[in-house]
Amino acid sequence: MLTYEKFLALISKSSYILYGTESKILKPGEMYHVRAMKYNPEFYIFHPDDVETVRELVKPIKLIHLRDEPKESVVNRIKDIIDDSMQL
Repeated sequence: MLTYEKFLALISKSSYILYGTESKILKPGEMYHVRAMKYNPEFYIFHPDDVETVRELVKPIKLIHLRDEPKESVVNRIKDIIDDSMQL
């Protein structure tokens, strides 16, 4: 679980932050970092009640929900997956 301090240290050089929310397992104030892997981008997950708190913490960095991930990032990840599969 991340603290707000660790979160701010991780995002200090980001132009935008991808996030998702979850309310069945996470409690308000809990936050986790999901590292980028072959099929997913790096993102953070936290309770829906914390979205505005996090948005204020990260200003002026843009907070973007996973469903709104920039298309360029998605396309580049798919290209990388295709390139990797072509090398097999």
